Formats: sequence, structure tokens, C-alpha cells
Amino acid sequence: MKKKLDEVGVLIWSEENGEGSVEIIEDFSDESLLIQLDTLKDWISSLTATYNELLQDFEGELKK
Repeated sequence: MKKKLDEVGVLIWSEENGEGSVEIIEDFSDESLLIQLDTLKDWISSLTATYNELLQDFEGELKK
């Protein structure tokens, strides 16, 4: 069975200044607070894992 996935926002990155942000669509706020909190926790976990992997790669590059 295929899960239904909805896009509720985007990650935005500025190549010019290296800054990033997150934009979440307004409809997401119509979800229950529990759903919003759980989803944000999942996203934070996923982004943290990606950050930590890239940080290890960066630290490895510095040691060369």
C-alpha cells in the first residue's frame, strides 16, 4: 500500500549569502497541535541526522 504524502513546505537556500530558511504552508496550521508537533519533531530529527553526516565529512576534510 502506498502512503499518501503531502507537501506542506519547502526548504529555501540562498546561494548568495549561504542562509537557509523553512517556509510552511498555512494549511499545516489547520492540523491538530499533536500532528504539528510530531511532524516538526520528525523533520528536526531528519535534518539533524543530515547535518551530522555532513559535519563528519567536513571535519574529515579539515584533517587532510
